[in-house]
Formats: sequence, C-alpha cells, structure tokens
Amino acid sequence: MALNIKRPSRTVEIVTDLEALAESVNLANQINQLADSNGNDATEAEQAAARRERKDLQKQLQELVATVDESIVLVELKGLPSSKWNLIVINNTTVSKGATVKDYPGMLKDALPQMLVSARMKADDETSVSTRDITGLVDQLTDPQTMELMIAVQELNTPLSALPKAAREASRM
Repeated sequence: MALNIKRPSRTVEIVTDLEALAESVNLANQINQLADSNGNDATEAEQAAARRERKDLQKQLQELVATVDESIVLVELKGLPSSKWNLIVINNTTVSKGATVKDYPGMLKDALPQMLVSARMKADDETSVSTRDITGLVDQLTDPQTMELMIAVQELNTPLSALPKAAREASRM
C-alpha cells in the first residue's frame, strides 16, 4: 500500500477593484448611519424621506457589490513539501545590520506558481486566470492584501503534523 500525504488547500479571494470595494464600504456605513439616526422622534415625512434615501443607497450598494464580485479572483492554493517551502523562505530572507529581513512579495512570487491549483474569476466560473497573471498581481497588492495572502501561504506550508491531545480527548466525550 502506497502512503501519501494529503496537503492542506485553501481558496483565497483577491479583490482587484479596490476603489469599488472602498465605495461599497462607505455606502454601507451611510446606510447604517441612516438607520441609526432615524429615531422615534422623527416626523412621518422625515421617516419616509429617510426610507427613500436608504432604498436609493441600497440600490447603489447592490451595484457596487456586483462590481466588487466581478473583480474577485478566486485562487486555490495547496501547501508545498517542507523542503520546497524552506528553500523559498531561505531565498527570500536576508540579514541587514543584524536584523532578519523577509521579502514577503518575493516569497509570494516564488511560492504561488508552485502552490497554485487553479485561479478563476468569481463572477464567471468559465474564466480561468493564468499563473503568470496571478504572479503579476503580487506587485500590485496593497500591504493588507499581501499580508492576508502571506498568512494563507504560511498556514498552508506549516500545517499541524499531529492531532493535539485536547482534540483527541474532546472526541471521547
């Protein structure tokens, strides 16, 4: 019987239209503020006007959310064998003035092509995205996007290797 290691995998979302994302968050906040500020002391006319404004804002928000969804790339990644991941980390780590410096974008550029199972647009299952396009996105990512992707890559490449005692005990209850 051949034994194999089943490596962890994860699908990560990358939003490419950050402008629409920011606008949608701001619009959602406006809608929430309208709902909060429209108290019982408002007249019927004021309440009706607030409901109309909220409905208009919700329609705008629906359009923005659709725009954001159309810009999302779904990237399915699978963890690497230890030696490959360790080599990527070593190749992208330097020591400068006694401090260890890690090149996270460099790690992503090196790891993503090896970890990529598939990439496609969220809004259209038929539209696949190439490894080259995904690697090309790395230089365009914002710091929070880079760190979110890096956390996913690190977690996939440093999985648990044994069942924790607490999990085993909890299964017996």
